[in-house]
Amino acid sequence: MYLTEVVAQHLFASLAELAAPGSRLAANFAEAGGGSVAPGSRLVARAIRLRWRLAGEPTHYWAERTILGPLLTSAGWTPGVLLPGPTLAATHLAPGTPLATAPINPKMLSLTAHRPRPPT
Repeated sequence: MYLTEVVAQHLFASLAELAAPGSRLAANFAEAGGGSVAPGSRLVARAIRLRWRLAGEPTHYWAERTILGPLLTSAGWTPGVLLPGPTLAATHLAPGTPLATAPINPKMLSLTAHRPRPPT
């Protein structure tokens, strides 16, 4: 959310140029508004974003699920699994973890990708 779409594209392309074939990438994205779902949470999120803007900390780009795969593909990566925050936690945290996972934001997204290996 701190990079423009063009800058994010260049970043992923630069990483692809530096990455060896078979390298893996994991990236986090936020959907529009950061995913606050409850009315009180949305109000707090708006206040926080306003405070960011007043402090000179702009947000530039909110991701959309449908463009994340093509964004990484055009930068030279092969997209893998896209998981929203709650699914990521449920999949990768041990059952009974003491971490509070209920409030994990469903609009925070994690996407894996890899650099293809050349044909042999």
